[in-house]
Amino acid sequence: MIDLIITNKADLVENIKTADTGISDHNLVSFSMDFKPRKVPPRIVTIRNCEKMEIEKFKFDLQNAPWSTCEMFEDVEDKCSVWTDIFKDICEEHAPKRKVKLRRQTLPWMSGALRHKMNRRYKALQKAKKERNNEGLWKEYRKLRNEVTAELRRAKSTYFAELANCPKINTRKYWKILNQASGKESNMKTIRAIKSDTGALVTNDREIANILNKHFATTGEKLAGLLNSHYVPTVELIDRISPTVMEIDIQEENVKENLLRLNTHKATGPDDLPPILLRAAAEEIAPSLTDIFQTSARTATLPSLWKKAFDAVPHHQLLLKLQRAGISGNLLLWIRNYLCNRRQFTKIGLCDSEREGVDYGVPQGSVLGPLLFALFCDDLPDCARHDDEELEMYADDTTLTSIGETVDQVILKLNETLGLVSEWCYKNGMTVHPAKTEAMLIKRGTFVGPLPPVQLNGSLVKWRKEVKISRSDFGQ
Repeated sequence: MIDLIITNKADLVENIKTADTGISDHNLVSFSMDFKPRKVPPRIVTIRNCEKMEIEKFKFDLQNAPWSTCEMFEDVEDKCSVWTDIFKDICEEHAPKRKVKLRRQTLPWMSGALRHKMNRRYKALQKAKKERNNEGLWKEYRKLRNEVTAELRRAKSTYFAELANCPKINTRKYWKILNQASGKESNMKTIRAIKSDTGALVTNDREIANILNKHFATTGEKLAGLLNSHYVPTVELIDRISPTVMEIDIQEENVKENLLRLNTHKATGPDDLPPILLRAAAEEIAPSLTDIFQTSARTATLPSLWKKAFDAVPHHQLLLKLQRAGISGNLLLWIRNYLCNRRQFTKIGLCDSEREGVDYGVPQGSVLGPLLFALFCDDLPDCARHDDEELEMYADDTTLTSIGETVDQVILKLNETLGLVSEWCYKNGMTVHPAKTEAMLIKRGTFVGPLPPVQLNGSLVKWRKEVKISRSDFGQ
């Protein structure tokens, strides 16, 4: 037998050695690889320069801004448009936009101290170049250069040694370390080309963004199309024990409190209103924003600027369930307007796609979105009707647990309940995904013989010895 090293990049393999282990007829083969991480070009982004902003002058201009102009309009769209223009003009004066380079952290072993010393090395080189005959400056530069080189090698070696010696390392993590060392990981995250519906290869960022955005925007519609064409959404009305909620009460103090709770580390959204400036201006802008919010609640309409991003929940079904939960009047009309006429876009690099309309789903990344989704799925746990059976939900993951005296008894109950889950999905315009569903048997002792089949929507569910549930690992 011959022990080999197989590689498609022979120039990277160095110091090949063999050693007799004394416990096998094979020799241990060792080698080193010279990885040179690919330098990722910087990304140019536009940000607001808030570092030298004088907060007091900013607040003073906000206090004297013509916010009363917004009150002249009855339409919430006009109010929001005027308010946004006034606020952005003041922001531009005190925190103007500028373009900056964002360099990706390609070297995870790089520390702040190392970067500081590298900057000193660069400055020393520039000084030495200006005075070419000054041997003292060149000596200082060479000293810093050698120190940086040694510390970089030491930091890199320590970083990978700690990863490789991790007691929990497995094959997947091992290859992840190698990919990270070679820079391969960064290549995989860049969308350089995509096939269009006609099969043509598209490489332009804007065209790629348009193709992806169209796909995302029509996902809900496509999933709904998989249902039977004769499907008619229904909701079984039940008696309510909760009072009916018809109006939204919005007070200036509440608006101010929420502005002060904004996370200033969050990125600026498509509305181009930085959280750091909204929070700094909380006291000054709360009255004018309250007027817009109250107009929105009174007229049951939202400005188009506030409408973004979706998943696949059918709106008509959601509104019926909200009525069942006791929501009516202007509040229900406001939520309906909140869901309707939304548009989304996708960003690739520095290119934004065209806006696409979306007719399905609740807004993701919003405060109201998770609540609406929870109300939509509120009656799903009712499918678990057997004793010693429970259906739990965590975000959009659902876990069904069943206990029984025998394996056959448990699986019989599981199949009955999964049938009710399929029926619930059909009635509510949702699509089930058997391929993403897994089953695991937990019992004392060893089970002998093949496991009976578990089915969801006519498809077999795969048996697993280990599953991940709500960020926790479970195994037999």
